[in-house]
Amino acid sequence: MKPSKYLSASFEDYIYNNYLISLLNKYNLNIPNKKYYDKEIHSNNPKCLNEIQEKYYRGCLSSSKYSGNIEDIEFYKEANKYSQESIIEFIKNTELDIIKLSDYLKKTQENKIYKETIDNDNFEIVSYEKRKNYYLALTKTGIYLKILLRWKNGNLIAFPAFQISIIGNK
Repeated sequence: MKPSKYLSASFEDYIYNNYLISLLNKYNLNIPNKKYYDKEIHSNNPKCLNEIQEKYYRGCLSSSKYSGNIEDIEFYKEANKYSQESIIEFIKNTELDIIKLSDYLKKTQENKIYKETIDNDNFEIVSYEKRKNYYLALTKTGIYLKILLRWKNGNLIAFPAFQISIIGNK
């Protein structure tokens, strides 16, 4: 979904410059070229991060690629720690573009068929608050949306996105 389109700063640049390079240096792993990183980070399996993604999954106990290797496990834990910390710090210093995000939400919902009629104002964000690791948005109709900034395929490694869910009414 390329969440940076809806934020006041680039999440991908922030991660690359402030967390990814540090993590990779700590484990003596190759730092991907920024040009390729920018081009590939929004895919499930970015080629420039293949070695890093493999190491991440080798350290994940629930992965079919789990190796049991102590360094892989430490890398996995460190990547998760960096990911959590980076999201919290990024949200503290970044604003959500509620106009762009509202337009996107309304556009993606307009041709969907529901069992009931959905009011397009349910997707018009009027305000938001920053929480520790997500944005809490209020829509025009009083619905709260939880907008979680997350990684879909390996923390700090591949496919940054928003996970948006309705969490209640005002």
